Amino acid sequence: MLLIGCEAEMEALGEALRSSRLAHATSAVLIEGPGGCGKSEILQFGVQRAAAEGALVLQAAGAFLESSLPVGIMRQLLSNLAFPEDVGRHLRELLESVKGYAEIDNCNASAADPRWPSVMHEVFVSLSEMSAVRPLVIAVDDLHYADSSSVQFLKYLVRRSRSIRLSFVFTASLYQQSKAQLLETELLRHPAFQRLSVGRLSRDGVRRLRSWHGGVPGERQADEMYELSGGNPLLLRAVCDERRMRPSQGPEQEQGSADWQPRPDGPFTQAVRACLTSSGADFLEMAEGMAVLGPAATADRLGRLLGVTPEAAELRGVGLRAAGLAVGTELRNPGIRTAVLGGLDEGERSRLHERAAELLRDEGEPAALIADHLVGCGTVKHAWGLQVLAEAAESALLTDQPQTAMHYLELALSQSTDGVERAAITVQLAEVAGRVDPTDVEPVLDGVLSAADSGKLPVLTLERLVRLVRMRGYVAEGEAVAGRLWEAAKAVRSSGGGTVGRGSFTEQLPGALTQGPQQGPQQGLQQGPQQGPPQRSLPSYRDVPRQRGAARIGASPENGRVTAADQAEQVYRVGLSHPAAQPALLATTVLWTLPDQRGVDTSAIPTKPSGASAGWLSDLKLPGALNAIKALAFADRTYEAVRWCEALADEAEWRGLDGWQASVRAVLAEVLLVQGRFAQAEACAAQAVAGVPTGADSAFAAGPVACQVLACIATGRYEQAARHLGRRFPERLFRSVDGLGYLRARGHYQLATGNLRAALDDFLHMGRLAAEWRIDRPGLIAWRVDAAEALLRLGETDEADRLIAEQAAAVDVSNARTRGMTLRLRAATAELPMRRRILPRAVTELRRSGDMYQFARALADLGRTHKELGERELGESMLQRAWRMADECGAAELCEELRPGYATGFAGEVDEGSTLSQSERRVASLAAFGYTNREIAAELHVTVSTVEQHLTRVYRKLNVTRRQDLPPQLKMCMEDVA
Repeated sequence: MLLIGCEAEMEALGEALRSSRLAHATSAVLIEGPGGCGKSEILQFGVQRAAAEGALVLQAAGAFLESSLPVGIMRQLLSNLAFPEDVGRHLRELLESVKGYAEIDNCNASAADPRWPSVMHEVFVSLSEMSAVRPLVIAVDDLHYADSSSVQFLKYLVRRSRSIRLSFVFTASLYQQSKAQLLETELLRHPAFQRLSVGRLSRDGVRRLRSWHGGVPGERQADEMYELSGGNPLLLRAVCDERRMRPSQGPEQEQGSADWQPRPDGPFTQAVRACLTSSGADFLEMAEGMAVLGPAATADRLGRLLGVTPEAAELRGVGLRAAGLAVGTELRNPGIRTAVLGGLDEGERSRLHERAAELLRDEGEPAALIADHLVGCGTVKHAWGLQVLAEAAESALLTDQPQTAMHYLELALSQSTDGVERAAITVQLAEVAGRVDPTDVEPVLDGVLSAADSGKLPVLTLERLVRLVRMRGYVAEGEAVAGRLWEAAKAVRSSGGGTVGRGSFTEQLPGALTQGPQQGPQQGLQQGPQQGPPQRSLPSYRDVPRQRGAARIGASPENGRVTAADQAEQVYRVGLSHPAAQPALLATTVLWTLPDQRGVDTSAIPTKPSGASAGWLSDLKLPGALNAIKALAFADRTYEAVRWCEALADEAEWRGLDGWQASVRAVLAEVLLVQGRFAQAEACAAQAVAGVPTGADSAFAAGPVACQVLACIATGRYEQAARHLGRRFPERLFRSVDGLGYLRARGHYQLATGNLRAALDDFLHMGRLAAEWRIDRPGLIAWRVDAAEALLRLGETDEADRLIAEQAAAVDVSNARTRGMTLRLRAATAELPMRRRILPRAVTELRRSGDMYQFARALADLGRTHKELGERELGESMLQRAWRMADECGAAELCEELRPGYATGFAGEVDEGSTLSQSERRVASLAAFGYTNREIAAELHVTVSTVEQHLTRVYRKLNVTRRQDLPPQLKMCMEDVA
């Protein structure tokens, strides 16, 4: 099957063997070709035909592991059981004596040695006598692996044989510089010598072979198979076998050569290794060099990597190209590269990667290219290695490859021995991990905060650490790190701004990891990047001395030359350390900076996210952007905050940064919850924690889970809320601001299910933590509102009044939502006339805030107040409006409270009326109970015409013709309807 296109070679071999038998003459045939192209199959074809025609076949095969075995090939040839017993015994004795000579002479068979010619002569005589009785065929496969002593024997036999019925058939790999060339010289002098060459299949040959294997010989499939195998028959058959092992993959789904991924140790991988092994050790070594260097391979680099001349490297490359394994100086496809690398032992692979890194570094190649080899090596033996990894990590981040950057940083961390340097690398690793998975940040961050050397970190690293700690919501730790940053910055300013700190790994990551100052809410969302002082020109790994032990990382502290730009940059970078940036909420994730004046000035924040463009987000800008979004929501600009979140989430998605996308969606869920859009908030929170396993060592999921719990409570799904609260979190949750949100959600669940004391405990626990952390600002963390609501339901009005008064007195920072909720509770403790004056102010504030749910609650309280004052019509109108607002939010509990029997199911539930709008379902429900159109109109405060239009649409959607046919599921309990 593998002999497609070799018909002429097979015919020539058969004719040579036939002529030797009939003409009593010696023939010699050498079959040459690349590995895997059918040399052995043609040889087998010839010797099988010769044996069928009565010839005695003496056959042997060379192997790399037996290439140094004395007379190994000759012992295979002369061990044929078809020899007469006396002849076979005599030949074996001769070989044993030769084996002894070779072992004494270290396998050096010399024609000048008087012992060798006599033994060779006797062997020749014995074979000549046998050929007189029966034609002989000596066939040696893979002659390039023959041992030296056997080559000397074969040369002697070829030289002496002219007119006896003895045929020689050899196979050898092309371009192989080996002992076989000694025999080839003798073969050229033989008068009956023939050279047969075999090669790769053409595209037509590939099509024929594929059809024999049961494939569809289409043009496109044939081209793909040719690209995958290079026309090498052995590889082509392996590709066919491997694809037959995947029956579910149709022809239209077949992978091309660019993304071909064979099974580990599958047919294709085994065929590649067999092809290289049969080609010779030199070609195997060359393929390993190509696999290690990859696209960076050149003939000159490969020669230096393998320790051979460029000419020898080029010759080996020609051999691999002839076999179809390589194109130029690269292996043909990733499948071949994977197969070659898989055959390398760990030590050899490490050695090649280490040597490749040195070569590329000497030639000044990009750091990323060198760093890949350092990662492949798994160690950094040179002083310049850490600098290379630093620049490579920066380059990877600039092209949105955070996982690659993490590999570089993890290697640098494992190789660094300096405590401060290790802490600095860990800070970088935590920052990059946030791009991939936000749950990976906290365990790494805890290691940095607990490290003994973390207090010695330079200013730039401390600035990053502050940003990370604040983003994770660590309060006490954030305050401590901010204090260290302030002290370090003060030391820099007092020294004239000469140096930021001791030179370290982290100081060498410019660009994406060290750009610009920290921005607060007023700057975080400005259109386009902020323009700061010029960046310092940091040293490159190419500037590090290349002598061993002479490398340095970072600037010399003795260098006192400091430019004005350097000084300006220090002030620019340590802006976080300014006292104005350290209010009580410095370490919180609620807001990073709070001005002294009332409220938060968000006038500088654009109302539309037009500034978000390709590559706008960075490790520096994301925290500021998220907190600026929270500032927008706090300033009652929630719709703008939603637009910004959506824009940032879209950018994080198309850039493939799952960690950033999860962080943005967590904030978006909070904003949607503030708006009262419970279904959307719950869905967004679920997306934020979709990849976070339960029990993960991270508190990141606490914020989104709190949003899910509050959304479930508002929509009356308490069992689902309890399932969310059953999620396990690490103890560090209650060291962060996220713990406050989780306590609030748990408290509201207890409040909704009647566990009033447990709810009050959670709300008070929030207050104790806020006071302990010195962030108890009622206008921002309104735990008093929640606690007061629990106290009112417990009947403890005096204590509730005290908390409400404290909350109302918090005028330093507040917003319309907080003020409205406070006024609503204040009205609940007031007398009826005072309630009539307070509630309109609460309604006004909550309408401004954009929170539809809280607005509906306040409006409902105002409607009840009007009814109690005898203003029934006005009160009913307000209650009706409040019910519609609650219905739009999906707040089934509030709907049922306002109009029993009219509560609608939560979005996502399917019933008989799921195709109907809310208004249509209300009309249909009353009609199903037998209400006339006029009665329905009066009940719902609409016109009779409107009722008729709704019923017409209901009949059409439900495919009924009269109200008696309406499904019974539409009926609601109407006993309490006025």
